[in-house]
Amino acid sequence: MKKFREQYKTVDGYMLRYVYFIDKSCRKNLTVPEIPFSKIDELGAGMYKGKKVTQAERHEKLSEAQRMNENERAKFDSEQSKKPD
Repeated sequence: MKKFREQYKTVDGYMLRYVYFIDKSCRKNLTVPEIPFSKIDELGAGMYKGKKVTQAERHEKLSEAQRMNENERAKFDSEQSKKPD
């Protein structure tokens, strides 16, 4: 049997977790540094649907999609998924 690491190809990217503390007193138990949301793009870690995208690009696409009706939005989404990186 192959070793686990040999079976999969690693991909470039980041692993970030968003944590919301319901009990604010538990925040002191966090063992990793907190990263402000604004720092994500500075690190080059902005992602949308598995592709690197800056926050400005995400908002631009969202604004454009919000102006469209449902039929146009479906067509827009289809076209965006066909575009090469």
